[in-house]
Amino acid sequence: MWRVLLVVALLAPLAAAAQDKIYRIFVIERGLSSANVLNFTAFRQGLHELGYLDGKNLAIFYRSADGQDRRFPALCAEAVQQKADLILAHGRPAAAACKKATSSIPILFAGVADPVADGLVADLGHPGDDITGVMYASGPQVMAVRLELLQEMFPRIRVIGAMANFGGPEVARQRELLESAGKSLGIAVRFFDVRSLSDLKTAFAQAANQRLEAVYIASDEVLEVNRKLVAELAIQYRLPTIAAETQFVEEGSLVSYGTDVVVQYKHLAAIADRIFRGGKAGEIPVERPTVFTLAVNPKTARAFGIRIPAPVLSRADRVIQ
Repeated sequence: MWRVLLVVALLAPLAAAAQDKIYRIFVIERGLSSANVLNFTAFRQGLHELGYLDGKNLAIFYRSADGQDRRFPALCAEAVQQKADLILAHGRPAAAACKKATSSIPILFAGVADPVADGLVADLGHPGDDITGVMYASGPQVMAVRLELLQEMFPRIRVIGAMANFGGPEVARQRELLESAGKSLGIAVRFFDVRSLSDLKTAFAQAANQRLEAVYIASDEVLEVNRKLVAELAIQYRLPTIAAETQFVEEGSLVSYGTDVVVQYKHLAAIADRIFRGGKAGEIPVERPTVFTLAVNPKTARAFGIRIPAPVLSRADRVIQ
């Protein structure tokens, strides 16, 4: 009996130490935190629901590259120096820089459309190394649905604009997908390079001057930080917008269709928990998008003097007034 008590006594400090451990997560992002506040709130909430509480056993550090990809190596190096227990990297450049910086700290990624093609993982089912994450949907089917929605709402639509940061890593792929989907539906696409606030205002003015009939809004920090202004300019210039993320519709854009990113970030919290419990990131399959959200804003439709077709309204997951 005394031997059992001795073992318990020896293990007790170890158990207490495990309970007292503070898991340090470094979130490394290309843009401003304000552009992704809902996503990271979902990530933090997911961790809270799993028993990780700020100041008790959790510390999250946010690091932004302020739109400058060249800063990623230094930010990743800081996470390594500060002995992070986990790195959450948003976007391919951030994830690639962190993968290069460490082979001992688990890495989760988000905002990556094709992690295999980007060289982040060897296989979706068996990522390898110490990295895994969730994929961002931007494939041909998703893009086709977006343009089909525009066509359903505006049957005579023939030419649209597309606003994106042409300096971003995913733009070439997005452009190809848009052009391909547009060609199959008989819709021409004209592109506008938006890298700053002034670019955004100029792009809408030019799109209106060219008599475009609608605008596709890509996912990018310049556009995401200015979601409300995007909606205001769209109404000012009479250019209905379709976006990839629900948050644009919440700020006044007409319609969106895409991955439910908030759901994905809660899934990332669950993956983080698996890793903290001893799982290896490289053995956890990359999650493919499974939840897609169609959001519409009838109030914005009224501002354009149109009505959202009943079939579209009936399919909407979110109707935002």
